[in-house]
Amino acid sequence: MSFDRLHTGFMTADGIHNLTPREAAECCLKGAVILDIRQDYISQFKKFGVPNTAQIPLVQLKDEIDVLSKDAWIIVADSSGLHSKEACLLLEQKGFTQVSNLA
Repeated sequence: MSFDRLHTGFMTADGIHNLTPREAAECCLKGAVILDIRQDYISQFKKFGVPNTAQIPLVQLKDEIDVLSKDAWIIVADSSGLHSKEACLLLEQKGFTQVSNLA
């Protein structure tokens, strides 16, 4: 599934594509996937409330990355945005071409 990221979100100086929560929710309605990288004990109390979510804690992402489709637009989310950049870079290194950060 392909999305036009040129008209959605913004790029940071380090090359990470970012989306606002509203933009991310709209993209999920079109098939994008929210990748929740928070630890299980955090994610079980607060859900994102949109379709197409996957939960893989950052510490397990390297080992479980193969469960994600490289054809999907992956929007990485965590509690504060501190660790999602690391996950975005890992996904891009592993060949994912449609990766965004939930800002």
